[in-house]
Amino acid sequence: REVEGQSYAELAAILEIPVGTVKSRLFAAREELRRVWRSSK
Repeated sequence: REVEGQSYAELAAILEIPVGTVKSRLFAAREELRRVWRSSK
């Protein structure tokens, strides 16, 4: 989303999944990135 500039709805259509699933997956991915980034300091 941040890289390609697509909306949640556009991503949901591309992936053929509900918008809520897109949001929850992106949230989880961002949290994991934060965790990894913090642990690497």
